[in-house]
Amino acid sequence: MNVQILTLCDAATVDAGGKLNILGAFDSIFALQEPIVHTSCVLAVKMRFDQIEEGDKTVKIMFVDHDGKEVFPSQTLNVSVKMPPNSRSGTVQIVATIQQLQLPHFVLVGSLPLFATRIVRQSS
Repeated sequence: MNVQILTLCDAATVDAGGKLNILGAFDSIFALQEPIVHTSCVLAVKMRFDQIEEGDKTVKIMFVDHDGKEVFPSQTLNVSVKMPPNSRSGTVQIVATIQQLQLPHFVLVGSLPLFATRIVRQSS
């Protein structure tokens, strides 16, 4: 398996032809204080599998900090890997909506990366 796309975004869909459509990809969340809350976002993933990997798979999505500590509840998804006719590989697209993403601290999250950065207000 090869992860070809892995991004947080504002919205994503998979059309009838299997194309992954991504709108507003981002890698930073800005906030004034902790905990950092992002009201709604989508995790968009495209994975390519070789023919030998065809079948049902379980994918676990986790948000962890640089120490490997989970900072948001994980999601487990079941996907079915199917090969197109006369093909040596196939793709699976995942569109996972995340409501109320809450990060406890200003941290770099995982290997995505997602930067949670403090906004500093200018004094007037």
